[in-house]
Amino acid sequence: MTSDAATRPRLFVSNVVRQRPGAPAFHHLVTLLSSHLVQVASRDWEVTWAFAQDEGVRATLARARAADAVVLMGGEDISPDLYGVSTGYPGESPHHRGGDLAQIELVRDAVRRSTPLLGICRGLQVLNVALGGTLVPDLTVPGHRSDTLLQDLRFARHEVVVDPARRLAPALVGGEVHSAHHQGVDRLGESLLLTAAAPDGTVEAVEHTSAPVYGVQWHPEDPASDPRSLGALLDHLRSATRERIAA
Repeated sequence: MTSDAATRPRLFVSNVVRQRPGAPAFHHLVTLLSSHLVQVASRDWEVTWAFAQDEGVRATLARARAADAVVLMGGEDISPDLYGVSTGYPGESPHHRGGDLAQIELVRDAVRRSTPLLGICRGLQVLNVALGGTLVPDLTVPGHRSDTLLQDLRFARHEVVVDPARRLAPALVGGEVHSAHHQGVDRLGESLLLTAAAPDGTVEAVEHTSAPVYGVQWHPEDPASDPRSLGALLDHLRSATRERIAA
């Protein structure tokens, strides 16, 4: 790991798949969000950006272990059999099972090695499933997605209620968040704590009880959102990285 204080920390950004030939509008959205996060993070980090479905478990773990911190980005639904649900639910997207398995192992490895990790949207859901939690396959509560998102790139917006006692709380900038998800946490995974929730009770942020592993359900990397939100979360990862190096 990084030892020279003058050396920028290394951030590994993991998307699920590199190309989506049958879904150009969705691919454009995912690429826009990931590109913006990489652009912002590159001010303070050396960033590696890779794709779990294309690289598989071994290469994904090797890249993550070469980094100081990890971000899991958004994307398609996780394969439902990985958390005990059948296919055929409303709004079901294509699945990339190889990418799911690679990112699940990445989360477990991060917990074992105390590697700082942030999951965003699908990334939070991967984190939850990796630790034995389950998901609601299709949320029925309104307000968490926009039916016109792929046309106008305008996310659903709502408030979150943050538990001030949680370690992640100082990094969660107040005000509304930008969301785009039709799934959510059902049963929390082992050693995960609820950090923030929407007014309707939907889980919006989680954190591990001991490892520096966190997840948010919204999209702080949306270019139209408050830039302080993404900056604060990346700063939180940097602080966790410095603490790990110093230990």
